[in-house]
Amino acid sequence: MSRVRAWMMVMIGLVAALLVSCGGPATTVKIPTTYSDTQLDLISNYLTTIEDNSVRLGQLEAGIVAGDWQTVRTVMRGPLGQMILDMRNLNRNLLTKDQPPAIETTRAIVTDLLALDQAAIDEDIPAAQKAFKAVKQDYEDYLKLVPQV
Repeated sequence: MSRVRAWMMVMIGLVAALLVSCGGPATTVKIPTTYSDTQLDLISNYLTTIEDNSVRLGQLEAGIVAGDWQTVRTVMRGPLGQMILDMRNLNRNLLTKDQPPAIETTRAIVTDLLALDQAAIDEDIPAAQKAFKAVKQDYEDYLKLVPQV
């Protein structure tokens, strides 16, 4: 019985060596350096809806100035929440090298919106105006980062 085990181990070792030696070199995946037509179409669609939300930013600012916190929170949770989802979807379609700054800017917008939400809860107009300026600046920075199709 021990002789059979020894032969089995030798056979398994030979098969393993054969499989390893017959394996080809690892293939490398080339990272694309240009956008495909499909990516450009997706980016264009997402960018259109994101740019349409600049109107909502005006509504948000008017709500802050008027102290209409219900409108502020409704705009933030509705259209601007959808805008964040569209930004994240657009980020996934960017080239690998273009994704990190877009993702960071999207995160900054989310952080600014959370600060604005807290200011709306506290009914603090100066804090809300400060957070709104940060949202608007990050929004403009984001639009500069993504390719204009």
